[in-house]
This record gives sequence, structure tokens and C-alpha cells, in this order.
Amino acid sequence: MSYSSVFFKNLIKFLYGGKDEFISEVLNSNYKLMPSMPSGDKLLRFLNSATKHVPYYRKHFPRYPNDPQKIFDFLENVEFRVTKNDVRNNVYDFLDERIVNNRVIGKSEGFINNVVGILNSQSLIRVNTGGSTGEPLSFYFTRKTSFGRILRVLATHKYWGWNEGETFLYSGQGGAYADFGMLQTIVKPAGIIIFLPDKLNERSCDRFISLYQKYKPKAMFGFPSQFIGYAHYIQKKGIQLDSSPNHIDVTGEMLSSTEREYLEEIFRTQVYQRYGGTEWGTVGAECRNKNGIHVTENDFFVQNDSEGRLLVTTIAHNDFPLIKYETGDKGKVIYDECECGLKGKKIVNIEGRIEEHFLNSDGDVIAASYFRQLVLLANEKYGNIIIRSQFIVEDRKSVLFLLQLVNKNNQAEIVKLLEENIKSFLKMSVRGEVKDDIRNDRKKFKFLIKI
Repeated sequence: MSYSSVFFKNLIKFLYGGKDEFISEVLNSNYKLMPSMPSGDKLLRFLNSATKHVPYYRKHFPRYPNDPQKIFDFLENVEFRVTKNDVRNNVYDFLDERIVNNRVIGKSEGFINNVVGILNSQSLIRVNTGGSTGEPLSFYFTRKTSFGRILRVLATHKYWGWNEGETFLYSGQGGAYADFGMLQTIVKPAGIIIFLPDKLNERSCDRFISLYQKYKPKAMFGFPSQFIGYAHYIQKKGIQLDSSPNHIDVTGEMLSSTEREYLEEIFRTQVYQRYGGTEWGTVGAECRNKNGIHVTENDFFVQNDSEGRLLVTTIAHNDFPLIKYETGDKGKVIYDECECGLKGKKIVNIEGRIEEHFLNSDGDVIAASYFRQLVLLANEKYGNIIIRSQFIVEDRKSVLFLLQLVNKNNQAEIVKLLEENIKSFLKMSVRGEVKDDIRNDRKKFKFLIKI
């Protein structure tokens, strides 16, 4: 199914907030996977903005050379980093002071507020992480930055062979990461179809197949575990797909070579992987050789620490800047002259995240991020009172959750909020307990435990 590429480009320009060098490059039909190589001047402008307008960096970031020839070596070697806990302690300390009081767009903000807000490129959109450590995080981007991140995803798809006006299908987790309600309506006329199932079961698989057969997407994007679930269903039911996409782009979880081959067989297409995170965006993606993640160096400075962990600096994000941010993943950053023609940093041997799932009594597959979003909901309502949480699924019939709180204020209301939501959604018995400390120093902390 085809849509007007002119309409698509004009819609993207509006959502992004106008036309500049970046969007002109992305919408150019000759777009390459990586924009220009990193600029010392651009990195300096980023650091100057962060240390002048962002409270955390103004207070904590060390003095740096005002020299574009030296600034990359400085950033590579300086003993400084930002952790998720640093951001969680006060997310507003990481927001540019010039936008901290801007209008917020979101499900709980009201229809009129959102209509007015979507017209302003500096309105703030609330975004959540998946919280694979059991400590989910909420933060904010301007509308312009948010759609800039989406543009970077679409730009990679252009490199792989998708074009504006061709159908693009995104499959994500319902309730996770951000409020997509208004966005789904806005982008559908441009051929971008957003599908967000709460559960992976026969009903959601049937709905996916229906959308797939109707819109015949040329590109698909989402979690590998979801696409694996759809593929199993297609194979089990003997469904004949009417078309094949040009490619599938997977992110958010690691993809094994066996899973890649399986998806390529069922959907009769190529599967590529990108690397990124909700906090920092898309760092890079595979080329057609599928031998590592090419880093978009004009937007990100990526490096290893002494233990092989990946640190990311978001050169392109001034409203919520992250400098040497601990991603929680491991991987080796190398310089490579790839056979595809790209030269520069590449990330290989990534040890990343795998989204956990569990089954309820009906056999529905539920992502652990459902629980994380409940924690975020409670923290939004009660002022970040939940420090840590743990959910224990017992024999597909019951859930026990443990909460560690800042204080005992509203303790009963918080437990009741989570109990009622879980019981109504999962149709499982549930009970909650508040503990002084739920960490286990002898083992790695697990957010979801299945018994």
C-alpha cells in the first residue's frame, strides 16, 4: 500500500518543528547510514550548552579545553560519568532550564492541552524507560527532539531500502515508554501504522496478521520477541502472507543468529538490528553486512570504560543532555573500515538487554515492562516514592510484589493501586508487601522472578 510521499514529508516537517540542515539531510533521497563524521565544534557547543543551562552539569562537570582539536581526547579520558540513579534523584536537574516549565503533552494532561501542545515544537513529552533493572525512569524531551529521534529511525530505514510513502509498521508494547494515542492518529495517514498490544496471545497475533495483510508494510520495526511470537503463530496456523517487507528492524533486546534466521525465513526478508536506549536514542545500526553496529558519530560519542561497559554522550540532544552515560550494556567499540564503504566507530560483541516475559493462567504472554509501567504510574501519582520493586509470579495464578519506599506515607494506597491494576488486567490473584530493603547483595537483583 502506498501513500503520498509529499504528504509524508510535510507531516514530518511539521512534527519536527520546521526545516533545518538535519531534516533536509534525512529527507534527501540519497541519505547514507551515517551523517558527517564528528565535529569538535559541535561537541564544544553541546558541552557549552549543557554546562551553562543544565543544573547538574553546571555543578558537577569539570573544566574542559575550549579547543575543538582537544575536546574528544578530553571526553575520552575525563573521570566523569552519569548513572541512571543520578538522573532518577532529580530528573529536572538534567533538563535545560529554558524548557523546564514548558507545557507537557500526555494522556493525563487533557485533550485541549495536548492539541495546543502538539502545535508547539518546544512542548515536553514524557518518556519512560523499560526499567530492566527494576528501577524504571521517567524523563522529558521536547516535541522537536522526540520527532528528531523518530527521524533518525526512519533515516536508517531509508538506508535499508524503505522510502517515504511506503507503509511502515511499528509493533511495540502497550503502555510502555510513551503515550502513543495522539501520535497513532496523526501519523497513520502518512502510512505509519502503530500497533501496541498489551499481551501476546491469539487475539493480538490475529490483529497483527490483519494489519499486515491489509497494509502490506515495506518496513517493520519493534522488539524481536514480539516478531518471534508472530512468526510462531504464522507457522502454527499455516498462514500464507500476501507480501514480504523489504526488511525488519529489531531493537530493545538482543537478537540471536537463530532468531534472525527464523524471522527471515517466515517473513521472507532481511532482518537488521539497531542499538539504542530510551534515554539516549538510536546510537547506530547494522549495515547490510550485519557485522556490527555503525555508530552515528555526528550525533553520539560512544566509548568503553575500563570494564567494557558502553558510555554514551548525546551530542545531538541539548534539552536532555547525557554525558558519558552508563547504558547498562557491554560491547566493544572499535574503529573499522567496513566492506560496505563506511568508516568509523563500530560496536561489536554487544551484551545487551533481553526483555523478560511470563504467562498468565490463560496462556497470554505478558512483558515484564507491564509491571514497570505500573511502578511509574504510582511514582507519577505519589512523587517518586517507590525506590525499588520486585514482582514474583507464582505458578501462573498469583503475583506477589515487594516495594521499597522512601517513606511509609500513602503505603496502603500505593499497594491497593498496584493490586487493583494487576488483578483487573491479568485476572490473577495478587498481594503486595512493603519492605525496608528488597536487595540481595549475594546475587544480581532480579525485577521479575518466575516460580
